[in-house]
Amino acid sequence: MPLFNSPKSENYPRKWSEMSFDFKLMFVWQGSMMILFMTGSNFTIRQELSFAAILMVVLFSASLKNRSSRGWHWQPVESKQFVWATGSLLLTSVFLYAASPQFPPSNPGFFPWYLFGIGIGFMNALSSIGLVRQSESQFSADCQTNAPQVPAVSPTPEPADPGWQRFLRGAFTVAFVAVWLTGVTFFYLHGKAIHNGSPTPTTTQTDPITEHGGTVYVAHKEKVMDDRLLMVLMIGVPSVMAVGAILHFLVGVKLFPNAPTLKEYLNRRT
Repeated sequence: MPLFNSPKSENYPRKWSEMSFDFKLMFVWQGSMMILFMTGSNFTIRQELSFAAILMVVLFSASLKNRSSRGWHWQPVESKQFVWATGSLLLTSVFLYAASPQFPPSNPGFFPWYLFGIGIGFMNALSSIGLVRQSESQFSADCQTNAPQVPAVSPTPEPADPGWQRFLRGAFTVAFVAVWLTGVTFFYLHGKAIHNGSPTPTTTQTDPITEHGGTVYVAHKEKVMDDRLLMVLMIGVPSVMAVGAILHFLVGVKLFPNAPTLKEYLNRRT
């Protein structure tokens, strides 16, 4: 598929019945981690790891049994799919690392949250290389052949969207990633400043930062950077959301696979 072409809605299930078995297992994992997160203060890290390991073995075994019974085969993938998988794992790692100053994974109360995030990144990576399918229709297609085969004749390439749509979609993607990276940087530096801040002013830590009703004092350059990043986020986040909605619903540059554009909605009504 050409880069920045519109996402295909058939790859994204809308109902529980349309989800693949593996995707449903992911919800079991995520739900279990959220329950563990809410009750994490009652357990130790070792106990949480033990529970997560047992659950992972159970879910992995269920997935293997389902694949074996249905004759699943891993279909050929392109090298760029491994790049997407690596990028997914990298972005997940960056996001989780950014939260570590304020929410250390060594704290049993926060550790399940990291397991939750790792689950999302891991499933996205597996989905990128076709080891996991989101929809049941995709998974069933992988089970229809007795062995993975590369087509003898190259399939007809998918028609690319108009150039102006691909340009706008690409520009939006770049802007979205830029705002996301700004947010990750802010939360990491903000958390680090709070963690290393002084409860009282000192000769080097003179500027106050208030967090959850408490105030700590940080170096002036840390405060300036904190304010600048926060301002970028306050402008960037609503701007990206507004531009995304306008591009998708009004201009017709499809960004969200399961949401119709205004033109698609009107066509369905008529």
